[in-house]
Amino acid sequence: MTTLTTPQTLDEFVSQIEHKRSFRASQHSDALKKTRQMHVSDTKSSKIKSDLKRSTAFVKKMKLNISSSTSDVLLNDIKTLNLTRYMEELPAAIYESKIKPADTATAVDLIVELNCRYKEVSIPSPLAH
Repeated sequence: MTTLTTPQTLDEFVSQIEHKRSFRASQHSDALKKTRQMHVSDTKSSKIKSDLKRSTAFVKKMKLNISSSTSDVLLNDIKTLNLTRYMEELPAAIYESKIKPADTATAVDLIVELNCRYKEVSIPSPLAH
């Protein structure tokens, strides 16, 4: 256990706690609803592509390879593709993919982005089996 000895360390600790609190407040359910509404309006616009070939390729990528090296491509695909037709397949693809411990943060980022964009996404719990 680390003890705080200097006022500077205490000030740093307090600022970290305040930063965490503000981050948690920004992730509140109201902020999540607002983000989803923004993404739903994006989905209705012409920016989002409903390309069948790219969408099925995205689902295959999610099943096969979730890693830090592919995270940028997958996040970009989440932002640019209309994946509403694949909401039943995506959670299963994430759950079935072989995620290494080093790539857990990448998987969480993908799940968060999917959850922000599509409210229908629910990732099954490994404890449910």
